[in-house]
Amino acid sequence: MHTTGITILDPSTAPAGFGFETLRELLAARLHLLPPFRQRLVAMPLGLAHPAFADDPAFELDNHLHHVALPAPGGMRELARLVGDVTSRPLDRDRPLWEMWVIEGLAGGRVAQLTKTHHCVIDGVSGANLMTHLLDSEPAASAARASAPRFRPAPLPSGLGLAAAAARAGLRNPLRAGRLLASSVRGFRALRQVQRETLAEGKPLPSFFATGPRLRSNEPLTPHRALAFARAPLDELRFIKKSFGATVNDAVLAACTLALRRYLIAHDDLPEADVICAVPVSVRAAEPQGPGGASPRSRKGLDGGTASEPRPERGEAERSPDHGNRVANMNVKLPVRLEAPEQVIGAIHAATRAAKRELGAIDARLLQDWAEFSPPSLLALSTRLLSGLQRSGRLPPLANLVVSNIPGPPFPLYMAGARVVASYGAGPLVPGQGINITVMSYCGSVDVCVNACRETVPDVWQLASGFEDAVTELRQVAEARVRGEASQPR
Repeated sequence: MHTTGITILDPSTAPAGFGFETLRELLAARLHLLPPFRQRLVAMPLGLAHPAFADDPAFELDNHLHHVALPAPGGMRELARLVGDVTSRPLDRDRPLWEMWVIEGLAGGRVAQLTKTHHCVIDGVSGANLMTHLLDSEPAASAARASAPRFRPAPLPSGLGLAAAAARAGLRNPLRAGRLLASSVRGFRALRQVQRETLAEGKPLPSFFATGPRLRSNEPLTPHRALAFARAPLDELRFIKKSFGATVNDAVLAACTLALRRYLIAHDDLPEADVICAVPVSVRAAEPQGPGGASPRSRKGLDGGTASEPRPERGEAERSPDHGNRVANMNVKLPVRLEAPEQVIGAIHAATRAAKRELGAIDARLLQDWAEFSPPSLLALSTRLLSGLQRSGRLPPLANLVVSNIPGPPFPLYMAGARVVASYGAGPLVPGQGINITVMSYCGSVDVCVNACRETVPDVWQLASGFEDAVTELRQVAEARVRGEASQPR
């Protein structure tokens, strides 16, 4: 359940180059801006409440840093193979849940910086925005951000203090339960009303309660991961969006649908029904602008949000309000049975509109709130039960795959003077969902990373290259559509 970020750097823009020691010095100088990197999980006595985060008094930066070089020729496939190996290993639960790697030996003298962080610490965009504390908009680093006070961890909270905090939370639980129950009832009533209106309009029922067909990628997961990368011009997706009266997110999902369709046909696994895609949606409230990042209202996306300036911690066992995992899933039907690109994007546009109506009817934070409210033992038991039912095949997939669309800056960024050439993200896999596609926009391009279970998705590069081919095909159809409209007499 960790997320992985891969940043490709051009060291030629940095006067002293970029290497392992450069990253270490940068992290040491800006550690005060990175609370999640300094905090570890603390278990509550007797499992009275969910684990909390507190400063790690034994924190050592070198425990989280690694240095490696790629074998020749140092291409993207060699990088993907190494990242897949790193992604296959769990993080040490006794330390802050992150690690960084400097990967040298890339073609053209480039360097990759890899960050692996557990999903309970960050979600897609909060992780991207957390990285802005290590990035600058100009090659010369800001002196104000570089000259930082040394981090001094506070002692871990005592067992008595943790028990008291858990007891206080328990006293508030009846009131919280009443509010959650009332909110749930209101939400499901509104959801049923939206569904009745949809059926009355003669439109297909949205996918809130739908389940997906069982694909080979929905078989039980192994620990092994396989990654692949792709890239497409952002302007092409914008042109597709404008030509079809859709959104950029619709264009991304349409490209994923066409790529998935060809992959499934090639592996004799094309289902009779639509595939269900889980699209992460931010449920975090509006927050102030962080350094180097845009405000959440100016950076809209399916997995939107941003991190604000961290508040100082003094050992209190709590999750930072500026980070953490705050996403819900919006289920979207992907019409993999359709072949014509214009039909695919039209169906996707209708499906996302229906899914957004559903999401607007019910508070997207409800599931997360109930999970945080539930006793840890009950939540663990229900998770194991759900996973067991999925492994046995008695429960159809709640979703077949995940597609995250994360907006990034349209201007170049620099890490210790080295220019960021590309930025890829790999989201985690969960039981029953063996494919995760993360799309990140940056500086006029969309960088695509496909993360999959190596055993259930044998040719992950076919999916990645299929995305690039699908964008090209959608653009060609959009150009023909525009030419046809221009030739129509007025």
